[in-house]
Amino acid sequence: MAGGPIGGVFGDRSEIVWSSGRIWAGLTLERIVHETIDTPEFVMESHCVLLHVAAIAYVEHKIDGSRRRFLHEPGNISLLSAGVPRQIRSRTPHTVLALAIAPALIDCAVEPDVAPAFRLIENYDLRDGRIEHIVRALELEALEGYPSGPLYGEALGLALAIHLAQQYATSPFPTRDCKGGMAPRSLRRVVDYVDAHLKDELKLRDLAAVAGLSKHRFAHNFKTTTGLSPHRYVLAQKIARAKRMLREDGSSVTEIAFALGFTQISRFSAVFHRWTGVTPSTYRRAAE
Repeated sequence: MAGGPIGGVFGDRSEIVWSSGRIWAGLTLERIVHETIDTPEFVMESHCVLLHVAAIAYVEHKIDGSRRRFLHEPGNISLLSAGVPRQIRSRTPHTVLALAIAPALIDCAVEPDVAPAFRLIENYDLRDGRIEHIVRALELEALEGYPSGPLYGEALGLALAIHLAQQYATSPFPTRDCKGGMAPRSLRRVVDYVDAHLKDELKLRDLAAVAGLSKHRFAHNFKTTTGLSPHRYVLAQKIARAKRMLREDGSSVTEIAFALGFTQISRFSAVFHRWTGVTPSTYRRAAE
């Protein structure tokens, strides 16, 4: 079985159906099908959110010598903290969406003086609509081939890190203060950078570095100033340039898609249709 930040610990009776790999900084989503689970004691380097998506299953967790058995139903969420020795067992086939959250992502969400001590409250049968919405949104983005680029997933990961820090930390963890918007000069640097790099896979850390801010502060302040999250702003600029090229440029739709960083024409067409209500070819014909 191919290993992964989460699936790799469960053994050869579990299969990683797909993995987001390194698309999103600090965040990896895997769909894992378990036939059975019987792990030795292990420690994860990342925090983990498990969303149970298929089949009712009994799962046993052992931490600090104490065993607890849970009946998981679709929609149940487990939160597993990094750095905690544990064993997991299950004899029931079931499927989970497993989201690994690197400690570095938590560092972006909480005040730096408390970040090293961050630990999640262990949960095994949680219901949380916000967590489920974020995991499902990441799943859809992965299944569609990451049409929004790295920015979308990284922004969702940051929002999840903040939520976990506020609601599920073992002790109160103040999130970073993000009052106010962006200075005009910083905003102009970001706008110019995006305009010059639309064909590239822009990441949140890239734009934050251009603005001279932390990723969390940048994401908040950029939306406060522009009314758009960074990933929606980048997509809006891609669509605006695509429209201009379709009206004024003799390049083919495929050439325009590649010029804007889309690796597949189908992804470009899907995103363009989602934003405009028409396909690129239909838009071009209407503009002639």
